[in-house]
Amino acid sequence: MVRKLTSIALWILLALGALGGVGAITRMFAPAQADTAGPQDDHQVSAIALHAARVWLTVHKGESADERKAAVADLWPGLEPQDWTPPTQDQTPREMYVRDVSRPGPGFAVVSVDAWCDVSDGQKAQTRHLVLNVPIYRADTGYVITAPPTILPPPALGQKPAPAAKDAPQDVYDVATPFVSDFLRTFLTSSNPADLANMVVPGTAVQPMGGFVKFEKVADMKIRDLGKGHYEAVTTVNVLDPVTQTVLPEQFLVDFLRDDKGHLEVEKVWLH
Repeated sequence: MVRKLTSIALWILLALGALGGVGAITRMFAPAQADTAGPQDDHQVSAIALHAARVWLTVHKGESADERKAAVADLWPGLEPQDWTPPTQDQTPREMYVRDVSRPGPGFAVVSVDAWCDVSDGQKAQTRHLVLNVPIYRADTGYVITAPPTILPPPALGQKPAPAAKDAPQDVYDVATPFVSDFLRTFLTSSNPADLANMVVPGTAVQPMGGFVKFEKVADMKIRDLGKGHYEAVTTVNVLDPVTQTVLPEQFLVDFLRDDKGHLEVEKVWLH
């Protein structure tokens, strides 16, 4: 019996040696850590980052260091606010979206969150836009936020490029302005494409918007000469939202042709 147990023990030692020791056996039964991440992992770290961003960016006027520590303790246990000064304004996240998920290393993710916050001192309110980078690590025990987030400025808005086409001559404005205005009035109010049939290039189908908003007036129009009788009218149209009764500006780009006899026909409407 002793000889049999000794033989079994020897085989176990040999197996452990081949596998790299007891630690290897332990790792075989431990939860696997993913070195590569797929879309499902992106969804999980994104959800965690959005929640973390909401907690981190929520600030209460007059909040003490102990209150701040308690507010973030679930996600950042043991975090001690350094040189804390009670805030002079309330800050509440209103809208947040995941901008990007980057992978600096195996198991690590940095989630960039776009956040719009309402900031108020009790009298005057304003909206603040910022970006928050949340570092997350996927450990064997689950996801861990490894450090406080980094607050970054939002990306700057770009500038509209200057149009390549030149401005149309005045004689085109004289005939095209009333034509395009009438077209847009019908386009916005009618629900029947036949009402536009005599204003568009034959064979062109343009579906009107059916009075979803009410046409008020064409507030501005710039006409570009695209060459060879082709033009584009960049228009700002004031429309009335029937639900809120608010007059709002909307932009429509109307491409049209002008033949040798001065007859105008719409080729396409671009909704912007």
